[in-house]
Amino acid sequence: MKLNLIILIQFFAISISQNNRLVFLYTHFRHGARAPMAIDSNFTDLVKEKWNNPGELTGIGQRMHYLLGLRNRIKYIKNETFLSEKFDPHEIVIFSSNLNRTMVSASSHLQGFFPQSSEKGEVLTESQEKVAYPQVDVDCEEINNEIQNLKGFALPYQMTLAPVRMVNDNDKKMNVYDLTECVEERDQIKKQNRETIPYLINFTREYNEKYGEILNEFLGTGNKNFSLLDIDDFCDAFLSSYTDQRELTEFKKTGLDLEETNNYCYEYFRVTYLYHFHGDEEKILAHVDSSKLMSELMYFMKRRLDADITQEDEDANIKDYSRPKMLMISGHDSTSSADEIFLLNV
Repeated sequence: MKLNLIILIQFFAISISQNNRLVFLYTHFRHGARAPMAIDSNFTDLVKEKWNNPGELTGIGQRMHYLLGLRNRIKYIKNETFLSEKFDPHEIVIFSSNLNRTMVSASSHLQGFFPQSSEKGEVLTESQEKVAYPQVDVDCEEINNEIQNLKGFALPYQMTLAPVRMVNDNDKKMNVYDLTECVEERDQIKKQNRETIPYLINFTREYNEKYGEILNEFLGTGNKNFSLLDIDDFCDAFLSSYTDQRELTEFKKTGLDLEETNNYCYEYFRVTYLYHFHGDEEKILAHVDSSKLMSELMYFMKRRLDADITQEDEDANIKDYSRPKMLMISGHDSTSSADEIFLLNV
């Protein structure tokens, strides 16, 4: 599923009912708008638009997350004073899947959450300045001039330096068909998968009837019947360009209505994501796709609650990185929807 306009975001907050106090916050968001995945050697997609690289976050995607981070700053720092004004690694733990678009999304999000400040970095003593000098093999005059400009500060301006932990895709997946627990849930998924096969067949047929002739001529593919994967590539390219406000000059020559095509492609991804890619037992299903991330969630949440309930010494909490107030994950539509399934069944 490759929806480029919507950022999926969900918050999971734990509060102590006695005084309705926020204790732990969990946020999981999808990457922002990106370039299409299928582009040719000339960096051109199926709707004949040019891109720098396949699958990378666009300027629109960066802006989406910057503003989303700013929204969270207003809500959880300014309004609720739940988090500190400046980034504190003891308060927030950040995960990202191992792809550029999710890592850049996390970085953009954090720039809104903890914006650049006119304040300088930490102040160094004269002796510290002498050792804060890396071995370099270039002309040092420019470096020496910059040292003079820093005037004893560690950095020229204060920015958010936040560690982002990587999640290896191979470490977090399991197949729902292999589960021995939750038998009722597993059997229900299997039943749903079987029942939706005719629906997918009809969807593909309707697509070929509606767009087949026009797209065969536009793409130069002859009299080809488009499969679900063909439709996937086309809709991915169209939605990426449409979201990026491209002119779509060549595609407009087909005479197809842009808004109608946009709506149809969204419907395609909704259908295939819910039924097809989760419905093939040869594939790994996103219902349990985030099993490793969910283990991390439960671990951090329990540590935070235990510390709060027992009223342990605050100094001990501050020194313990395993008791954050907030867990943040930058992922994909598959991982965020998996969280929904997980949280509904916990």
